[in-house]
Amino acid sequence: MGNNGSEKQGFLHDYDASSDPKMVRVRMKFGWEGVGLYWLVIERLRGTYHDHRMPETDVETIEYDFRIDSGKLKKLLDYISDKKNFPGCENLMIEKANGFYFSPSLLRRMDRYYNKREHQSRAGKKAAQARWENNDDKNDGGDKWQPHATRISTACDPHNSRISTASGKNGVCMG
Repeated sequence: MGNNGSEKQGFLHDYDASSDPKMVRVRMKFGWEGVGLYWLVIERLRGTYHDHRMPETDVETIEYDFRIDSGKLKKLLDYISDKKNFPGCENLMIEKANGFYFSPSLLRRMDRYYNKREHQSRAGKKAAQARWENNDDKNDGGDKWQPHATRISTACDPHNSRISTASGKNGVCMG
């Protein structure tokens, strides 16, 4: 379920998040520790859960893992996922549904990130395909666009006069 470590990068968030009215209410109730716990949850949602949703049953494990007093993280999550604590606020910092906690803001940001990454991947594949198709038409028999295996076999041919002698071992394949 977790990230395999191949994608260790940050996530965008508002530079003035600590002065957001919802975050001020969290500070009023839980102090700066509450702010830190909130960001801990966001980091966990981003890095540990592939769908960015944390099972309610993982709260106790996280409390143990980070040596948080038993029940403190659960109290924070229950507080920030309850609309009555944030009158007039349309979006909650964390929401709870079907036994999972999630951040609507993180989900929106990750959706934009994944869409951008997919778009870049498709564009890269399309450009690579165009290069290969373009070079197939222009291949003049030189080795610039030869497949990798062909270049290696050509380089290892002891009768090939194009083998580099920079190492002083003319005609010796160092593979």
